[in-house]
Amino acid sequence: MAVALVFPSTTVIRDQNAALQVRDLGAARNAIQDRLVGARVDLGLLGGPIAKPPGSTADVLLWVVDPDSCGRCVAEGFGAWDALGTDLALRRRLVVVGEGELPKEARRAIRDTELVRVSRDSVLLALGALLPNTKLLIDDGGIVLMADSRSASSECGWSFDAQVGALRGVLTGETIRNQP
Repeated sequence: MAVALVFPSTTVIRDQNAALQVRDLGAARNAIQDRLVGARVDLGLLGGPIAKPPGSTADVLLWVVDPDSCGRCVAEGFGAWDALGTDLALRRRLVVVGEGELPKEARRAIRDTELVRVSRDSVLLALGALLPNTKLLIDDGGIVLMADSRSASSECGWSFDAQVGALRGVLTGETIRNQP
């Protein structure tokens, strides 16, 4: 009789813990995004200044990823990121945090993107605490215009890269949602 009560209780507790973890990640995402939008970023701590033609201005799309914590984050979905390469007023940089390696597929798929490796301490100094997959649109003055921070388990059905592309006129709005 006791076994019949313990097993369902264990299942309920496991399900409740999973629900709390998802809620906590959502709260962390919101707090990180709220903290970053409008903040000034020191790109010197994240691989140095962004290369651009002399006398020109260029916004930066910065992707900060920790492959040790989120290997799946850099394993798929490069179409919108690569399409942003047609926007000549946008520089793209992938910042790899920690010691983890990017999958071969990611290194082949990411085109015309500056790739730098930095320490966790540098990211913490420049941006504060982040989830392992974070993307920022930063204006020429170093101000964060848009931000998205996710964990390996964060799914929302839309693409940050496609949203940036739609706002900049490189992609259509239909590409933002990856499901109808």
